[in-house]
Amino acid sequence: MLPADEPQQQAQLLALPHFAQHQQQAVQQLAGLQALQAVRRGSTGNTNSSSTGRIQLSTAFLESTLRRCRATKTAAEVGCLLEASRGSSAAHKAMWAACKPGIKEFQLEAAFTHAAGQAGLMQLGYPCIVGAGRNAAILHYER
Repeated sequence: MLPADEPQQQAQLLALPHFAQHQQQAVQQLAGLQALQAVRRGSTGNTNSSSTGRIQLSTAFLESTLRRCRATKTAAEVGCLLEASRGSSAAHKAMWAACKPGIKEFQLEAAFTHAAGQAGLMQLGYPCIVGAGRNAAILHYER
């Protein structure tokens, strides 16, 4: 969804290839989900519902349907994925270029984040995991 309180961010997002189409599909999917929620609550506004006034909704098909939807991508989704991949690739290359003896992990993360922003990404798709020296052996460590 577009950030309503950030007009500059809206303009940048809408300029991306296929974003407007992807946004329209997301709005349609949200409307469908809201309709399903209304049915589950029994507030469909339909006066021809069952005698108890409630509709029984089976969600058994949802898992297979969602799995199929996740596996199939529209042209808009492919466009968004390609744009994210391009930006992420540029960020990785910038981080690799910044690597030198003595540089700190947080400095490499900063190089990655900066390059991602310069490439047009509004946010990262995943948190940075930067490990160097003794931290390089375990990438998901926490302190």
